[in-house]
Amino acid sequence: MKNGPRMDNRTSCPLGWLPWLCLSVGLLVTLGIDGTRGLGEVLGEHPVLALTHFRGPQYLAWLLLLPIALLVRSKPRTFGSGANSTLGAVGCFFLCAAVGFGVSAWFGASDVDLPPLYHDEYSYLFQAETFLTGRIAWPPLEDGELFRQMHVLESPVRASRYFPGTGLWLAPFVAIGLPYLAAWCVAGLTAGFAALAGRCWTTGTGYLAGLLVALAPGTVVFGNSLLSTGPTTMWMTAFLWAFLRTYETRMWRWPVLASLFIGLAFLTRPMTAVGLGFPFALYAIVRVVRDRQREGVRFGLLVGTFAVSVLLMLSFNVATTGELSTTPYGLYTARHSPSHVYGFYNRERGQAHRGEETITSYDAWAENLTPARAVELDLERWAGLVVWSGGWMPFVTFGLVALLGLRRFDDRLLLVLLALVGLTAAYTPFAFAGILGWSYFAEALPFLLVALAVATIPIVAGSFERGRPLIGLWWLGLWAIALTGNLTSLLPQAFSPSSELLYPRYQAQQQAETERQLATRGPIVVVVQARPEDSLHTTYVHNLPRLDGPIVRMWMTDEAQVDRVTRERFPERAIYLYRPPTDDRPPQWQLRRAPLK
Repeated sequence: MKNGPRMDNRTSCPLGWLPWLCLSVGLLVTLGIDGTRGLGEVLGEHPVLALTHFRGPQYLAWLLLLPIALLVRSKPRTFGSGANSTLGAVGCFFLCAAVGFGVSAWFGASDVDLPPLYHDEYSYLFQAETFLTGRIAWPPLEDGELFRQMHVLESPVRASRYFPGTGLWLAPFVAIGLPYLAAWCVAGLTAGFAALAGRCWTTGTGYLAGLLVALAPGTVVFGNSLLSTGPTTMWMTAFLWAFLRTYETRMWRWPVLASLFIGLAFLTRPMTAVGLGFPFALYAIVRVVRDRQREGVRFGLLVGTFAVSVLLMLSFNVATTGELSTTPYGLYTARHSPSHVYGFYNRERGQAHRGEETITSYDAWAENLTPARAVELDLERWAGLVVWSGGWMPFVTFGLVALLGLRRFDDRLLLVLLALVGLTAAYTPFAFAGILGWSYFAEALPFLLVALAVATIPIVAGSFERGRPLIGLWWLGLWAIALTGNLTSLLPQAFSPSSELLYPRYQAQQQAETERQLATRGPIVVVVQARPEDSLHTTYVHNLPRLDGPIVRMWMTDEAQVDRVTRERFPERAIYLYRPPTDDRPPQWQLRRAPLK
């Protein structure tokens, strides 16, 4: 790969007839998927089809306007190629960041008072609360099985099973009582960094990439969650921007920033950072080997400073598990869900390690991953990524332009595309598609949209240069149709009270509301009459790390043990027994004991 000056895609990337061929393929694929989805609704085919919406007729109608656009001519002009000034970059960043923040907040503001959806989110909140006390972990509790929380280690210390990056990001927002503000900021900053990455090609590419990320339904969905997906996506998008700047300038600050950003992503979600970052690391190593004198220091600095994040991760391992090579994530998996282990034939390997601490229902959730099933999961993740990033028409059309016209672009686009391949390879040996069927690929969304923006702008700019501005605007209209459809159909559906994202939160709100009402008379203990094994999809027991909140929750395992622990630890609290709802009865509450003091 060669290093050279910024390339102007208006003049350096003549695409000729290629976009029109790709448009034809994109339209055929979109119409085919529409028909497949209609057939699927009748035959009960794969649920991923339900994510798609019937957009074929809209694109056909838009195609009818093309002859009108062809009739209009004007003076040749440039498009999206303004000077790459610092002020312009700042304006582009804040515009796209504001749109990303605003859209995510618009869809999620009415639901911020609802309990989180996933077990993982409670674990991240536990981690953030722990960090706010100045600790990494807590000593194990006596009778800790009564307070067992999903995705929280009970020994050798009490700590979230997850890597520290998400808790560190959430901590300041949790401290002010606004955890979802952290998610909205992530959505905005991700869009802003995507805009800066796009500007490494042209200013038009920057605006398009930033706005596409800001308005992508996947950004909005994970911009309203407390999962690690959002912060990892943000840091990896920032890394992409900083690395591209390292590519085109000789300033030392850019490799340092790139290393900092991917290090933060590594501390948040290591597998994703390695998968997306591998092509860039390989490229940096090649540059060091080829030109040690001119490039060795800069790219060596990028690779070398990344070691700081590795050392921090190893220190975190020692603080939580007592071993350098054992992560809390790995220890939790080995104890409670051995069938969730990374790699093929995971259930067969995990069965030999099941024991008394195995959470049976959670462990059984893992399917046995075969190579053939791994391919199916990769396709499912990619289908989810396409739908939640914009839709099939722009993905197929501009994706083919990028791939078939790759030689007409520069090496930077190849690196972005290889990052998508790297992430796919990293998660191929993992037996879960992810949340919503694609969350393990969610961090690739900005990379994908930056690549598609890089492929779009030369088509638009070329039309303007030939005196056909309406043709250029017509091409942008393909994105407008996709984004409008997402904002008016897919996202309202995703954030409706009956959706997969909100219905469980409304159900959990019933327990939370009752708890709050009971706690108005004084602090309480809620004893949940259910087994941890039965709470696969509902987080009944979650607490502040010190067990000092107004509401403490625990499991009803052994009555004598529960009575002893509540009498010794919580004599001043009222004790309530809670029976979660079942299919044939509503939730039940019963005062088990009044305060002893």
